[in-house]
Amino acid sequence: MKRGRRSKKTVRELGLWSVAALSIDDARMYGLLQGGPTVNRERCEELLKKATDAGHTYEPEEVTAASVALINQWNATQEEPCPPPSPATDAS
Repeated sequence: MKRGRRSKKTVRELGLWSVAALSIDDARMYGLLQGGPTVNRERCEELLKKATDAGHTYEPEEVTAASVALINQWNATQEEPCPPPSPATDAS
């Protein structure tokens, strides 16, 4: 599918969201996070490459803020964002 031209701002934003999604997916692959939607790594890498080829760079603080925003968005769409606590067991 051929895509139309995107503005510089849009290319930059897509690159930022892509690097954030890739960072989250990396953390999930290392076992640091669980759950969340599947990340299309190939598409994210393609969008990030377009952004970096256009000269866009991202500060770590931007990536962190975008990652937190994505996680919050994903959690907001879940019925139960966190597993319920386990009942306490009485050792006596």
